Amino acid sequence: LGPAPETALGLLPSRALSSAPVGSSVAEIMKTNEKDLLDRGSALIHGLVAFLHIDMNCALPERVAFEFFWDRLSPGAVVLFDDYAYYGHNCQREAIDAAARARGTEVLSLPTGQGLIVK
Repeated sequence: LGPAPETALGLLPSRALSSAPVGSSVAEIMKTNEKDLLDRGSALIHGLVAFLHIDMNCALPERVAFEFFWDRLSPGAVVLFDDYAYYGHNCQREAIDAAARARGTEVLSLPTGQGLIVK
């Protein structure tokens, strides 16, 4: 199969919401694949995450990323799944739904085709 393609995860640390000066950059973009995320992810993330955007275009890596970050999300954190309810992406929706159910939550399907979780 070869290596997984690099994909982007958008992260907003929760500490940034209260301590960032107006006009400063508080978001980090982490370009990675699921193997690299699991190998190096803990070292790259400091504190809790307040916003997570997952757009990996593949069910398994998206589920792995969601599971990896779940305990690193602050209360009230927002998780946005880019391809959750798009036509032809049933595998992604099913994988994310199963992972959400295992954590006692549900995914809100948005009219844009995205999925949203508020922890």
